[in-house]
Amino acid sequence: MQYPEEYKEYLVYFQAERDLFECHEVMEEKWKEDRQDHWLALIQLAVSLYHHRQGNFPGAVRLLKKVIVTAEQKPAVFRSLGIDTDKWLNLMRERLAVLKKREGYTSFNLPFSDAGLEQDLMSKSRKEGFLWGEPETADNKNLVYKHKLRDRSDVIEARRKSLIKKRKEREAN
Repeated sequence: MQYPEEYKEYLVYFQAERDLFECHEVMEEKWKEDRQDHWLALIQLAVSLYHHRQGNFPGAVRLLKKVIVTAEQKPAVFRSLGIDTDKWLNLMRERLAVLKKREGYTSFNLPFSDAGLEQDLMSKSRKEGFLWGEPETADNKNLVYKHKLRDRSDVIEARRKSLIKKRKEREAN
């Protein structure tokens, strides 16, 4: 079966690189194309785990509950993405219990029903120098706090230009 490239890229970030921040970035672009709930749920899953990894339990719980609701309402959609929906729901419910007890973060693996997809992702991960499904190392601060450590100069510059443009528009009126 054919899967969108953005989705496969998300899965490699999720289950091999363990870069949950990039999962969000990649899948957000796909979601903006068609605003489908299943893409949003995958974004929310990555962000929930990102919050858990940082110890933000309320944020992690809130988002994971939304993912569970979407997966319960649309299991066939996630099955069509090669995910073993029943196992996935069980894993998410287990993670929710962990979050409610405020227990520490551990890596989360998506269960797949499409062995061909998983083999393809394993191969892609190896080529990029990552091991598929291996637990991450908790001491990688670049992954844990990526949103704080990344270079945001392009974002800051775009905001500055937007502010200048708005000021000029106001002055002209």
